Amino acid sequence: MAKPLRLPRLNSAIISGRLTFDPEIRYTSNNSSFCKFSVASNRAYRDQSGNWQEETDFIDVVAWGATAQRFVDQAQKGSAVVVEGRIQTGNWEDRDGNKRKSVEINASRIQVLDMRDSGRTEPDPGRDNVSNDKPVDDDVPF
Repeated sequence: MAKPLRLPRLNSAIISGRLTFDPEIRYTSNNSSFCKFSVASNRAYRDQSGNWQEETDFIDVVAWGATAQRFVDQAQKGSAVVVEGRIQTGNWEDRDGNKRKSVEINASRIQVLDMRDSGRTEPDPGRDNVSNDKPVDDDVPF
């Protein structure tokens, strides 16, 4: 008899893209801070005719506590970000009694690649940000 396969417990996601709206802090009933936002992530591919096409995925993200607080202070609609976290699902019923399901990334780390326009030109060295000094070649197909 074959041994049962032991799968590793791995649930990890990393995405990059731009924010679709300004993030804002909200609070749960027990006063825990959180922030929900959406990241537009583009991908380029060749269609059956060999022409380059671009498609955008909109990924929902939630951040909690200090991660959410720092993020809201640094980012705005259109900001380029890299999000690391785990995928989580939720189920609920809408007002009409229809069953709904959501999939989102629960962020453990967020890097804002371009800072909120606050008069600063350099990232805050005390924050976990990536410098945007090097040009990015958006025409690279991979």
